[in-house]
Amino acid sequence: MTFTDEMAGAFPAGNPLPALLRQAITWLEEQGCVRTRRDGGDGSWAGLWRDDTGQQRMVHLGSGSGSLMLCVLTDTPQDLLRLLAIGYNELCWPEQFERTPQEVRDDECTDDDYPPPPCCFEATLNGH
Repeated sequence: MTFTDEMAGAFPAGNPLPALLRQAITWLEEQGCVRTRRDGGDGSWAGLWRDDTGQQRMVHLGSGSGSLMLCVLTDTPQDLLRLLAIGYNELCWPEQFERTPQEVRDDECTDDDYPPPPCCFEATLNGH
């Protein structure tokens, strides 16, 4: 069984893994890039929320001890993939969104503690 199959199997029948996210996870797995982690180093989580109309939305749940952000990150799987391709390391700090990921790297991190931007993923989403 692949990581993608295991991940898809963890979703309840009433709130399944969206097909586009399954496709993206499969592609990432083929590139050797799949790993699971929290949304922020502070203990925040990202999740799929199914609203009262049945639409799946991607949400952020702040830990409360670091990030206090509680919000809908994106309304669609496509927008989630676009957001991830921008290259922020953590999505739990909304004040960072006023700067580019490169500016965040330059201002707050050493070369060793910030992962490189997802250039390959971004190029694939852009059809290159």
